[in-house]
Amino acid sequence: MAKERKALLVHYVPGTPAEEAVEALNRHLADEWIVVSSTALGGAATGAGPSGDEYHFVALVVLERDEQRSVRGFTPRT
Repeated sequence: MAKERKALLVHYVPGTPAEEAVEALNRHLADEWIVVSSTALGGAATGAGPSGDEYHFVALVVLERDEQRSVRGFTPRT
């Protein structure tokens, strides 16, 4: 069976709960996507925070799943 692939950038933004940074990733995992690879892209300090530097972190996550041949249980004739 053919595979679908997509890449996501998971970005942590200071001042937001860490769970929000992975919300899109969790939605994909619940929809039968699996993580093929994950790579940290590093972080950066902006120096813009009220108490000093704010640190941002980004990761590239590659997902894969079997090609979807149906939509909500309906499979078109081929």
